[in-house]
Amino acid sequence: MICPHCNNEAPDTNYHCPHCGNVLKPDLDPSDFRKKTVKRSAFNTNILVTAIIVVGLAVLVYAAFFKTTGSSDSQSTASSDVYRQETSRTEPERNESQPGNQTQQQPAQPDRGFDDPFFKDTEEEKQDDIKPKISSPEIPIPKTSTPSSVGVTGVEFSPGQVINSGSPGEEINIENFVQEGKTTIFDFYSDYCPPCRKISPLLKQLDNKRDDIVVLKVDINRPGRKGIDWGSPVVRQYRIKFVPFFMIYDPSGRRTHEGRAAYYEVGKLLSSEGIR
Repeated sequence: MICPHCNNEAPDTNYHCPHCGNVLKPDLDPSDFRKKTVKRSAFNTNILVTAIIVVGLAVLVYAAFFKTTGSSDSQSTASSDVYRQETSRTEPERNESQPGNQTQQQPAQPDRGFDDPFFKDTEEEKQDDIKPKISSPEIPIPKTSTPSSVGVTGVEFSPGQVINSGSPGEEINIENFVQEGKTTIFDFYSDYCPPCRKISPLLKQLDNKRDDIVVLKVDINRPGRKGIDWGSPVVRQYRIKFVPFFMIYDPSGRRTHEGRAAYYEVGKLLSSEGIR
């Protein structure tokens, strides 16, 4: 307000002008000004208390939200750790030693089999990896000039016959042995592979039961090699990363399954015939 005595600016809350000392509002009691001052002070205090309460509530809400998200993240992290631990149990073993006196570095070793009832090895069977196995003599395969796109006709194979018994581990064109009019399953195996030995008699049963299916075996081990021969020519030829390794051709001579897909298809065929 303007002081009527000195025309200077004076606060409304003052009873006397701070410049000239005269009474600003003679019709008012000085206590009225003190009441105004107290009211304003109380109003400012209420604002301060309200602000503190609002900030406190905001902190509580944030803390509750952070605790919820933190526990969720920890649970997901724990789940991921459990998943990694579980999956690491079925990771392929890649520490097979290369036999012989070869010094060249070999690629990472493939797994020895799948996580399947057929291929669950006992500790005793795992030790068999280092023991040589004696294969029974196989019937030699007659040579044929039939084009590989057509396959072999008129040649009888015994169930589970080894088609490369004359030169095991060497390159071979398996399409020359595809049976026209039948589903042909090629089983790439090693005598040092326990899963291969386990599934071999089951495949022979499948061959005996089904006239429309022929199972032929391909030995990946070269003569004199102890352990699974991952460096053999036939392994490199077909890029075999694990054994047993299957390739399946339909009756028309077309390759339909290979590798893991072929493994699961073989499992379906065995299950459909009740072979376990």
